[in-house]
Amino acid sequence: MDDITPPNKQKRSRIEELDNSLYDPTVDHEQKLRRPMHSPDIELEHEFQDEEYEELINARPKFKLPTSLFKKFFIAVSFFFVIAVGIAAVSLYEADSIVSEDQIAMEILAQPFVDGGEELELRVNIQNFNEQSLQLPDLVLSYPKDSTEDSEMVFMRRSLNDIPNEGRVTEIFDLSFFGQEGSTRTINAELEYRIEGSSSIFEKEAEHTVIIRSTPTQLAITAPDSIIQNQEFEFAVDVSSNSNKQIRNTTLAIDYPEGFNVIETTPEPDFAGNRWYIDSLTDQVEQITVRGTLNALKGQARTFRAIYGQQSALNKNQIETVFNATRHTVEIEKPFIETRMQVNRTYDLTSAVRGGGDIPIDIEYMNTLPGSVTNAQIIVRFDGELFDPNAVRSGQAFYNSADQEIIFDSSTHERLSVIRPGESGEFTIEIQARDLVSAEAILDNPLLTIDVDIIGTLPSGDVETATSVSSHTVLGNSDISIIPKTLHQEGPFDNTGPMPPVANQTTDYTLLFQATNSSNDITDARMITTLPRYVEWSDGISPSGESRNVEYNPATREIIWEIGELSSGIGVGTTPPRQLYVQVAVTPSTDQIGKTLALTTDIIMTAEDAFTESELRFKKSPLRNRIDNNNEVGAKGLVR
Repeated sequence: MDDITPPNKQKRSRIEELDNSLYDPTVDHEQKLRRPMHSPDIELEHEFQDEEYEELINARPKFKLPTSLFKKFFIAVSFFFVIAVGIAAVSLYEADSIVSEDQIAMEILAQPFVDGGEELELRVNIQNFNEQSLQLPDLVLSYPKDSTEDSEMVFMRRSLNDIPNEGRVTEIFDLSFFGQEGSTRTINAELEYRIEGSSSIFEKEAEHTVIIRSTPTQLAITAPDSIIQNQEFEFAVDVSSNSNKQIRNTTLAIDYPEGFNVIETTPEPDFAGNRWYIDSLTDQVEQITVRGTLNALKGQARTFRAIYGQQSALNKNQIETVFNATRHTVEIEKPFIETRMQVNRTYDLTSAVRGGGDIPIDIEYMNTLPGSVTNAQIIVRFDGELFDPNAVRSGQAFYNSADQEIIFDSSTHERLSVIRPGESGEFTIEIQARDLVSAEAILDNPLLTIDVDIIGTLPSGDVETATSVSSHTVLGNSDISIIPKTLHQEGPFDNTGPMPPVANQTTDYTLLFQATNSSNDITDARMITTLPRYVEWSDGISPSGESRNVEYNPATREIIWEIGELSSGIGVGTTPPRQLYVQVAVTPSTDQIGKTLALTTDIIMTAEDAFTESELRFKKSPLRNRIDNNNEVGAKGLVR
């Protein structure tokens, strides 16, 4: 193991030794001599002679301004000074002759508030501070008739005398404003003027805003806050004057929400179905009452809006200036017994049926209250000319033929005596649609409405009635048909060949197609049928006007008759049907001997009912070679 050197025996660096030597008092430091300094007199080498060098060292800069240059500079400065003074003088002179709109003071003085229909005095002060006069001045006042964004503007123009320097003009206007409470009108005053020596028109503007503090009329809607879907209800709109001035030539408009069906209004509207003309309004209340139903989903809300104002002079259906407007929102609630009705196997609000067709009806019900409903009645009402009162199958329910309604109650169904919360049930009935064509008349656009009413005693003991909680409309589809006939001796064509037909020999026939339509107009009507292999198309078409509507396809052997539109009543009663004659040639084979021949396949007619918007389809059995006129030879059509 190495020995540890004591601190005083450790090796020192050179710097430490010098430091100890410098501050050690035992060391004698000898004073060393300094090196001699250089002499301050330094002789620089140069190539100049001594006299030239001395002259350069002692030289001083000298400059002498030529007298002629100084004079030129002074003259130029003086010239520009004179020009500047001249320009300033001209500018000051012209400034007095320039007219600036900033030197025209213009203000409008009027009250910031006004009552609707009351006069407002408005002063327009103008003062000219220009040196020149304002020539041929016109003051134009403009403001909107009402507070709508696209309101028509009212303009008033006054011609004034020339306004001289320091001249002052004051013009007074008496204005009346109508509008809704809190609405504003911005009045703009514009001064148009000319100046001497110019044909241009200059303008100065000022404006003032007026707030309508109150309306000249009182307008209110009185209506229930909530109703049951399709429940008949009534509301009233009251309007009266609170102005000292007589209000004339006004209109009250009621905007109905989507789904509202008007049943009755008192009085009747004067125009547009929802507008009433009021010639003169006083402090006596003018009241409009409206009764109707609102068809909307449960939980939805619908808003009614009433608007009252000045009638437009150009269009009586429009309100030129609105005096007042208000609105009322009605919420749709669930009835205490909710029903759902399925008609013709659909829950849709409308369905369609052919005349004389059966109409099955399923009625579902459920108690929506937290308490029981007692002594419940479910009443199904029928209305419309499509309803056949003599073809009702009501089951155990009571059919009231006098009122055309079926009644379900506790006397016929014990379960209706008490319907507990959430309890549900179902009833089924069946009715029949009337025939669309009868000896008495043809039903035109026939329909049938079915409504369900509910009556019951609530847990509070009150007897509640909810009408039309479910509704359905059945539309009567028009009856379309093709009446075909086979002709040989009759018709527009000369037919040849043996009668009755003979195997392997050709016999001509005329095919007659008669299109009929009963109750509703139809569109896009078309007839299609196909010829068998042993029947050939002879290209005979009558009447000639139908040629453009008939097409024969040799590949498919189809006859297509594009009938198009057919009015209601075509082919019914004394109205003749739409007719088409075509000629064909028949060559029977030996295996058809002793049989009649089918001259076509099934005859199909399609169309769209313009009233019910339903697709209609009619199918007729194939036309055979039997002839209706039994007196003709071979009328039975048996092949020999």
